[in-house]
Amino acid sequence: MPRSRTIPSAVYPPGTYAISVDNFTSANTRALRLVCTRENWPGTVDDVVARVTLTWDTGGGVSADLLGGVVIGRDGQPVTTSVIEVDVPEVASGNSSQKRSVGGGTFVAEVLVELRTELTIEAV
Repeated sequence: MPRSRTIPSAVYPPGTYAISVDNFTSANTRALRLVCTRENWPGTVDDVVARVTLTWDTGGGVSADLLGGVVIGRDGQPVTTSVIEVDVPEVASGNSSQKRSVGGGTFVAEVLVELRTELTIEAV
């Protein structure tokens, strides 16, 4: 049962790219996660190099901008990956809530400047 998909490191010219992962359930999944390696990304930490969206097959999701340049982590070292995560959506059920039924998710990126990265999308 595929729970992750990795696209090996490649150069991505400006454009729109999409990958998906499927065949998992709400019962064994907490979130959908995207991991991008940061391989000498161009620009500075003020420059948006890509706009990404993670969505569930049943709706709900999150969008974020990926910044270029060398990002320094809390430990003072360069950050080598960018991670975006979205939890399984919940729906109200009486006085409580429960996870919505999901079975797939999609990552879409609008790459604004050429960059090299490895992409992994996974159900965790």
